Amino acid sequence: MNPERQIIAEWSIKHRRSDFKQACHQIKSLADQHHLPVIIGIEGYNGYAAPFDKYLIAQGFAVKQVNNLTLNRHPGSFSGSPSKPMNTMPA
Repeated sequence: MNPERQIIAEWSIKHRRSDFKQACHQIKSLADQHHLPVIIGIEGYNGYAAPFDKYLIAQGFAVKQVNNLTLNRHPGSFSGSPSKPMNTMPA
């Protein structure tokens, strides 16, 4: 999210090491391009995101778990978290 509270990038990543590396490269490129600090929000599902979380942390990124159910129940109650319509969610 940039200072204007717009999401800069959002995508789905398959659980493969090659995708992890590509995602880190894309994130670093965006950070350099926009001159912004990086904080990554990941919606985990029963620990499914754990390998990617660990990989990102090992690469030096700040990682935050996002509980989508909580965000949907309490939209706008978390500062800095955008509320998105359901039709914009990644497939």
